[in-house]
Amino acid sequence: MRNITQQKNEVNIAISDFGIGIPSNVQSVIPGLTDSLAIQKATEQGFSTKSTPGNRGAGLDVLVKNVVKNNQGWVYIHSNHGIVKCKLGHNNDIAMEPSDISGFYPGTLFEIVLRTDTIEHVEEEEFEW
Repeated sequence: MRNITQQKNEVNIAISDFGIGIPSNVQSVIPGLTDSLAIQKATEQGFSTKSTPGNRGAGLDVLVKNVVKNNQGWVYIHSNHGIVKCKLGHNNDIAMEPSDISGFYPGTLFEIVLRTDTIEHVEEEEFEW
């Protein structure tokens, strides 16, 4: 038996919650969108389902841009019946691959893949207390 070790230079992070899901929130503001298009809408810069600037988060667009454009990783979002995969496109832009499926994910699952070979090396500092 041969032992094969493959180094991918990746860190995989998965985060999940079991709330009402991104599509339900977006569809309360823009009815009629499919679940995958609602997720894609939620990743657009400046889009929010919140009514005032004080209760808005930093935004999924910031997450997607930092992971995909800056790190050259990818983001996978599965919520309710929708899936959106965000990855680097041909012209160094963000390519979105939305799809709707018959299976249902209760809430939202984020899978984030960061490339370790594109992260800028930071020198360690000694802290004294």
